[in-house]
Amino acid sequence: MLIKLKQYILLHILCIVGFLQVGAQDRRYYFETLDIHKGLSQNTVNTVIQDHFGFMWFGTKDGVNRYDGLDFRVFKQKIGDKNGLKSNFINVLFEDRDHIIWVGTDAGLYLYNPQKESFTAFEYRTADGTVIDKSITVIYGDQKGGVWIAVDEQGLFYFDLNKKCLIRYTLTQLNGGRANIQSFFIDNNGTIWIGFFKDGLSYSKDNLKTLRPFLTNGKEPFEGGIVNKIIEGAYNCLYVGTAKGIYEINLSSEQLKSLIQTDEKGEELFVRDILPFSNNELWIGTESGVYIYNLRQHKYSHHYNILGDRYSLSDNAVYCLCKDKEGGVWIGTYFGGVNYLTQQYSYFKKYYPSHDSNSLHGMRIREFCKDNKGIIWIGTEDGGLNRFDPKTSQFCFFGPSKSFRNVHALCMDGDMLWVGTFAKGLKVIDTRTNKIVRSYYKGDRKNTLNENSVFAICRTVSGNIWIGTLFGLHFYNRETDDFTRIPELEGKFIYDIKEDSHGNIWLATYANGIYKYEISRKRWKNYAYKGNQAGEIPNNKVVSIFEDSRSILWFTTQGGGFCRYNQNTDTFTTYNSNRGLPNDVVYQIIEDNDGMFWVTTNGGLVRFNPETEDMKIYTVADGLPVNQFNYRSGYKSVDGTIYLGSIEGFISFNPRDFGENKYIPPIVITDFSIFNKRAVVGEKNSPLNKSIILSDSIELASDQNSFSLRVAALGYQAPDRYIISYKLEGFDEEWYPRPSSGVITYSNLVYGNYILKIKSEDADGLWHNEYTMLYIHILPPFYLSIWAYIFYVVFAIVIILLAIYFIRKQNKIKQLRQIEDFERQKEREIYNAKIDFFTNIAHEPQIRN
Repeated sequence: MLIKLKQYILLHILCIVGFLQVGAQDRRYYFETLDIHKGLSQNTVNTVIQDHFGFMWFGTKDGVNRYDGLDFRVFKQKIGDKNGLKSNFINVLFEDRDHIIWVGTDAGLYLYNPQKESFTAFEYRTADGTVIDKSITVIYGDQKGGVWIAVDEQGLFYFDLNKKCLIRYTLTQLNGGRANIQSFFIDNNGTIWIGFFKDGLSYSKDNLKTLRPFLTNGKEPFEGGIVNKIIEGAYNCLYVGTAKGIYEINLSSEQLKSLIQTDEKGEELFVRDILPFSNNELWIGTESGVYIYNLRQHKYSHHYNILGDRYSLSDNAVYCLCKDKEGGVWIGTYFGGVNYLTQQYSYFKKYYPSHDSNSLHGMRIREFCKDNKGIIWIGTEDGGLNRFDPKTSQFCFFGPSKSFRNVHALCMDGDMLWVGTFAKGLKVIDTRTNKIVRSYYKGDRKNTLNENSVFAICRTVSGNIWIGTLFGLHFYNRETDDFTRIPELEGKFIYDIKEDSHGNIWLATYANGIYKYEISRKRWKNYAYKGNQAGEIPNNKVVSIFEDSRSILWFTTQGGGFCRYNQNTDTFTTYNSNRGLPNDVVYQIIEDNDGMFWVTTNGGLVRFNPETEDMKIYTVADGLPVNQFNYRSGYKSVDGTIYLGSIEGFISFNPRDFGENKYIPPIVITDFSIFNKRAVVGEKNSPLNKSIILSDSIELASDQNSFSLRVAALGYQAPDRYIISYKLEGFDEEWYPRPSSGVITYSNLVYGNYILKIKSEDADGLWHNEYTMLYIHILPPFYLSIWAYIFYVVFAIVIILLAIYFIRKQNKIKQLRQIEDFERQKEREIYNAKIDFFTNIAHEPQIRN
């Protein structure tokens, strides 16, 4: 910690440049930082890996972090959880051949099962009953699929994944118990290399039956030293990172060579990690930042933290390095979280103010103008004038511009630089002496300026100078050193002036459209937007004029896009957001050496093909410092380098240096939530029996019909460039863009079968062929389920049978009653018949008498 603190303070005190270089490598690197402010659980990152899915994993002092390009998911110890992590202090991460992630902590070893999304303690024991329970320093996978684990105080362990067998090599066996293991590696010849803490470098060619110290010329070069990293590079060479620099061991010749032993201040270089980025390039993580070493040229560049520079490393103490599938480099630091350097397919060099007195003065870049010495004068709206040497990338502030910090126009006239300012008049600078030789201000006479705010200056081929101000146009009279006010443009806000290839003068005004001075007819013509005419300009606020290599004029506007002037028909063709522009505020057009236009807007930079009218959009996701550029702020040098000004400095680039990122990131569903609560694999009432990442189908209960899914493209170069769309077949009629949060939500879906389809498109409009699909089956509520219907049928049958039974019973009862009534009636009739009979018999003798 003392070494780290000392280096940290010293490097911050230096703070003179953001990039120190040794040798001829002059490429600047721009790092992106992910820290606690962006969701990382803790800023000390000890280890970084990328798993086979494409997720990035970061081990910190406070948990394991999984990153998908949008969000972090943090795994920590849960108090009372008997099966999870028992420590949040993560030392090392490793993914084995079965895609199990091994997590080495300061108190044992744990395994992450991606199917169950859970951690379990590594509880395998050696033959003598030893269990791993100390701090893990190394986890290494060999070509046979075995896993080697270095543990403080316990030595070295080997776990056979096939036999599930754990073997231990004690420190006493390895080095007499003198020191713990810091690094481990097996080279292509099967030789085992072990780096110790304060006990140097040793190797074994007989699978650790014997262990020998590394010797060269009969001496042990690393004796008593700390060996933090061993890695194999190209050309049969081994690279060793120590507390005293980085070394190369040629395995063929067994020769040792020192690459870097000390930093630029002469202090010993404490190396923690080494990344062979390519056959010819090593990345070296140290306590003094990152060194990039070119193995062929034997030169290196040094990158470290610069106070106030948001693109520099966030911290100098670099603990780990990782190269991802896209060629980007992840850098874990002690205090600054994770730094990411993208593989720059579109390279924009950024210039912005820093603490260096020789850096750019001012953030809001307005004008570029090259003088006869090759120096580019840069006018800002908040910092005055800068002189920039493109050969050395050095700035020199023009001191007298402290009195006119808001520069709006620049124009070279021989060795004289004309400078238009806001409210400070017009200046003329002799670029040979760098002194102001003349100044012009608003006056009452007609041969003076009518306003102190000068927005446009144009020198014609014949040497005439036109001046545009807030309230009109002026012609400069060289003989009398005064001005002629142009009455036709009196009161007009002149924003740009351009002489075309025919000698005509074109004016862009900020409220009155376009004016053209026809040199042959000596007259002015106005083109204005009226809103009801075909072929008119799209907006009356015109901000810049550009003539391309084919002598075609183009105009940019404030809110109407840009337009092309059609000379044959005297009309305009408009290009706006309806035709692909990211924004209708267009500032400037620059043509590159291949005939492509680079169009600056409020929504990024557009590469426009004037032949095919195709557009490609570049944004901050591609390396721009900001998406908002500035008015009339662009310049192209003879070598094809383009300079474009923005509200946060300026950029330079050569389009011919651009490449193409052909990597197609996998689209994954990272989380599944029900009523905004994450579904946990295996929990009671959870629909997940395995991770949603690995699931291709899911069954939901009827009361789980409101859910959300988080979707991510596992690409980190420019995640904002990927457009993800989704459609739920069985519910949606069309495709919808994924929200910026990455969360797709559905509510109150009826029961049935659905298919969620997800597809991705890059910024060039190319759809990737493969879908990510999830089959979703929502069970009906119980009263509409199959069992319910069976119950309903059985119940109906029972009811019917009961009805039949009761009807039959009633009928039987009724029949019995009828029979009883009939029998009673018969009995009554018989009784009555008997009564009548006896009555008749009783009365019959009387009749006879």
